[in-house]
Amino acid sequence: MYDDGMDLRVLQAFIRVAELGSFGRAAAVLNQTQPTVSRQMAALERELGAVLFSRHRYGVTLSPAGSLFRDRALQALRGLDQAKAELVAQVEQPSGTVSLGLPPSLLSVLSGPVVDRFSKTYPRVMLHVYEAISQGLEELMRSGEADVAVLMADRKVLRNVALSPLAVEPLMLVGPPGAALDPAKPVAIETLAGLPIVSYRPPNHLRLVTEAALRKRKLDFNLAIELETLPLMIELMARGAGYGVLPPSALARHRGRVATAPLRDLSVTWTLAVNRSRAQRPAVRALADMIRAQADELIAEGAWSAAKRGTRR
Repeated sequence: MYDDGMDLRVLQAFIRVAELGSFGRAAAVLNQTQPTVSRQMAALERELGAVLFSRHRYGVTLSPAGSLFRDRALQALRGLDQAKAELVAQVEQPSGTVSLGLPPSLLSVLSGPVVDRFSKTYPRVMLHVYEAISQGLEELMRSGEADVAVLMADRKVLRNVALSPLAVEPLMLVGPPGAALDPAKPVAIETLAGLPIVSYRPPNHLRLVTEAALRKRKLDFNLAIELETLPLMIELMARGAGYGVLPPSALARHRGRVATAPLRDLSVTWTLAVNRSRAQRPAVRALADMIRAQADELIAEGAWSAAKRGTRR
């Protein structure tokens, strides 16, 4: 490795000579004279006590010692570039575009507040928001279209995506307003047996959890209506068309329209997903940090009803 006091410009000149195989061509690229570059390389060889170049009539080639030093020099320069980029990122006001995927269930509880707060805090960032249920958001993260997303659970392995839990919510049995359900009185999953169920299409996580819980007890999943949107699901349950399983956050804007009761031993984990390739971009990092902070604040204040903080990995 090179001495700490070595001039960075000499190191960069050495890399150019090694790349171009000529003191003259390197001097032209560096906007220096050939004698200046030749003196720099001679001084470098004296400092290292090694011959770095084999000189011939057509230019120069690296000696074995020169090849070894080139590899170490490139590592050092990349390290310096990375350190500079990280320092700039720390003080840089985020700008550019960032894409965020959010589930309909968190519209009132988390999505609206965090989007509003982020856009006001970082006016130079163009925030592109996708809204979809979890399997759609997983696909957006898998394809790289979304930089950050809030997913329901982390049951799938997503390549190049960092996952961390945000919050845990109990799952609720939801039915028509006249149903004998009390939000203060948990009910067993067996209560669903025989009821007409309104549910998302598979492979939706809520659908899978509900089916698995019934199957474990050797009970039937009595599907009445299969759909893809939360507003229609709640509208149908309010009209008496069936029952469903949802987290409390999905019902924040619909209190009084439907009856609810917690389901024993059933919960959902909301998970923050961040594209690893873009995680250190200032705008992406700022958005992920704000979502975590917003979730923690809402839970601490009791504004995210029934939710508990997820265990961070």
